[in-house]
Amino acid sequence: MMHIAPVLTVTSLEAALPWYRDILGFEEVFVNRHDEAEEASAFYAVLSAETSFLHIGRDLEMEQIAGQSGFELTTDRFDEIHAAAKAHGASFYFDICLNPMGDENFALNDPDNNRIVVVRE
Repeated sequence: MMHIAPVLTVTSLEAALPWYRDILGFEEVFVNRHDEAEEASAFYAVLSAETSFLHIGRDLEMEQIAGQSGFELTTDRFDEIHAAAKAHGASFYFDICLNPMGDENFALNDPDNNRIVVVRE
């Protein structure tokens, strides 16, 4: 069995973590900080949602430009995620449509423009 966990680069975990929690339903498993006393020192996090994992690293420590990644999420929570995205004013790359395989999908940009395509299971 093989599992894959995407790693996204962001400019701020303080902006990214609530976005992934409130819109996609990910929960923090681990947050690495330079200084435990300062929230702004967070530079790497591991998130989970059901059986999926997502890693998020700050651009300075990752030595990569933020917003250059993405992933596809196939879910039975399609309508719930779409409603949460609308309610939180998320940036849509495109709204609900059919992909070339005939599946319903939409795409969001996270606060750094990493692209998340959400597909109805």
